[in-house]
Amino acid sequence: MIEDPEVNKALCNGCFKCCMHINHQIDPPETDEDCDYIIWFLLHEQVSVWVDDNNDWFIEYRTPCKALKNGLCGIYERRPQVCREYTQDSCLNSNLEDDVVFNTPEVFLKYLKKETNYAYHGFYQVQKPLRWIKKGFTRVGSFFTALITFFTL
Repeated sequence: MIEDPEVNKALCNGCFKCCMHINHQIDPPETDEDCDYIIWFLLHEQVSVWVDDNNDWFIEYRTPCKALKNGLCGIYERRPQVCREYTQDSCLNSNLEDDVVFNTPEVFLKYLKKETNYAYHGFYQVQKPLRWIKKGFTRVGSFFTALITFFTL
């Protein structure tokens, strides 16, 4: 824990990032089912998965605390124990250098392929646009461009 009160004051002054999210430790993925769960998490808004420098895995839900009022804790004297035990050593302002963050399934799958020996064979696959659809959109776009040009003459 950072004991210097001036450092603590500088870290927390006007900051309430710790009140804007929830992190929960999860097991590292070892199976396709584990990977599918992580992909499912990442398909949701305001959710990410990250790995810290100790290779501990976490899911993060970016959602503000209901007790946060104008950047201050509205229940400070009776706040939960987890808030009381939170230290600046865990602060988002001080410990981001070595963390790996996944905000999309594609980034997660790329990490698995590049940084681990695990080969994912699950259901989720990155979709590529079909060529005929892409060509069709180009033709439709050209048709609408011609139509707009005709009516603006």
